[in-house]
Amino acid sequence: MLSGSQAGNWEKTAAQAYSDLTIPFARPADFDERMGAGYIQANIRIGSVRGLAGVRYEKTDAIAYSWIRNVSVAAGTTSVGGASLDPAVVAANVERAERSYVTRQRTSSSYNNVFPGVHLVWEPASGMLVRASYNRSISRPP
Repeated sequence: MLSGSQAGNWEKTAAQAYSDLTIPFARPADFDERMGAGYIQANIRIGSVRGLAGVRYEKTDAIAYSWIRNVSVAAGTTSVGGASLDPAVVAANVERAERSYVTRQRTSSSYNNVFPGVHLVWEPASGMLVRASYNRSISRPP
């Protein structure tokens, strides 16, 4: 059993109580991205030159949801009390944290991309190839 002075070491300060409620809401954001795509390709051969050309079209729709906070001083939703262990100060800070998240916001976006590509191979002599290529692409995080 802890003595009275040691027991206080295991209590949350006003700032910790505030953070315990606000940090979990700050992190989660729901994000959904959907893509539709189409591709057209053509091949050609003229003598010792081969070619491949194509174009990819993508339409992307994105929707995100996240919490909006009101942390203005006037709203009284900012953390106060710092390292105070006073139960009244801790309780007041918890109440401030609970009312700081006012609403969940939905944001959406839609965009289109066109990605052309042209690849040429010339064989000037048997076993010797000269290549040229151009393409446009996009990379996305996993």
